[in-house]
Amino acid sequence: MQIVLESIQEVAFIDPVEWLTENNYQNSALLTGDQKQSDFSLYGWDPVFEFSFSQDCQVWDKIKQLIQKYDFSHLPYPANRCGWVGYLNYDLGRYLEVIPNTNKYSYQIPEACITLYRNYRYWDNLTKKCWEISLAFSDFSQSQICKNQAAYSLSNFTQECNEAEYCDKVRKIQDYILSGHVYEVNLTQQFSADFSGSPWSFFKRLYGKNSGPFSAYLNYPGLAVCSISPEQFLTCEDRKVLTKPIKGTAPRGKDQAEDMNNKETLLSSEKDLAELHMIVDLLRNDLSKVCEIGSVNVIHPNKLETFANVFHLVGIVEGYLQADLTIVDLIKASFPGGSITGCPKIASMKVIEELETYKRNLYTGTIFLANKNFLSSSIVIRTGIITQDKLYVNSGGAVTIESDPASEYQEILHKIRNFLNICEEK
Repeated sequence: MQIVLESIQEVAFIDPVEWLTENNYQNSALLTGDQKQSDFSLYGWDPVFEFSFSQDCQVWDKIKQLIQKYDFSHLPYPANRCGWVGYLNYDLGRYLEVIPNTNKYSYQIPEACITLYRNYRYWDNLTKKCWEISLAFSDFSQSQICKNQAAYSLSNFTQECNEAEYCDKVRKIQDYILSGHVYEVNLTQQFSADFSGSPWSFFKRLYGKNSGPFSAYLNYPGLAVCSISPEQFLTCEDRKVLTKPIKGTAPRGKDQAEDMNNKETLLSSEKDLAELHMIVDLLRNDLSKVCEIGSVNVIHPNKLETFANVFHLVGIVEGYLQADLTIVDLIKASFPGGSITGCPKIASMKVIEELETYKRNLYTGTIFLANKNFLSSSIVIRTGIITQDKLYVNSGGAVTIESDPASEYQEILHKIRNFLNICEEK
């Protein structure tokens, strides 16, 4: 199908979240982040094609066919960066590898959703320019403007397991490490609360506390995804691939002196550096499956990045996608992200299935923008899933032989401090 550029117009550069407060549509998607950390923001509305998949073993092939079918490369910048927006659940990894399937669902949503929009608004955060883009298709349905409720309510906050139970799971992983079964496992747990009111108001409050560079607000019937993820999964443009796994976390200090001490402690932590180096090596191997021989390189083994409530160590790996492979082939080779599974990946995923109570569902999957020639995707962490009058938030961390169980528990609380604070406010 031919995509025709109906119109492209430069408009005033207004903060995406502020603009959306007045211009928020049903069945729409926002990908955004702090303008100092994110190259661009994008908002799509007026869905032309919407697909969702559940328990479909052909899901990867179907998504590949959809993304390959429509070519944006002939469009001018930034229309050539528009495309399908959606998410892929962590559990889609079961269609790629043989993983036990024993955990129960705490909520039910499609395993994957992918949407192509007629209208986009694109913010270039580097040049401080903004465009509205309309694409011509043979058929589309007009979206309705949401009624933006000003309030939301949270109550009955609960968590999957208490500190003692979580520490027992950490020690169980360490037993597996001592036996040579795994080297590192990303252990998580789920928090939940009753929710009523406006998901958009909740996202705006959350984003105001910590605008993660890969933040996203996805609005579907009966489902809202409110993400302030700090972690890039994969980007690809003109076949150049980049991934930036996060491993190693320290809380921000109460003052400048404590802040600096926490930063220096993280940068010198043998445990955290070892965690990151293992995952960087895992992702280097993942990219090597689909990238040109000799093109995969570690650009930075351990870069410190600063966020509102934590410091993180980040690795940077690049490569060049083979000419005969596609964006979906790239995602499949690295899915789910090694930073949120462990090492070796498949063995770690089996331990995750054993020790975690609920299926991860969308958590630690990916939110993405993609067309044939462009991909920007995040790891779904620091993310609230609002469905069936409930809010679900997971948090986790890497467990190694050097992990202190009590410290691991405190780390998962630091990572979702913004969610916990909002729950306490209400």
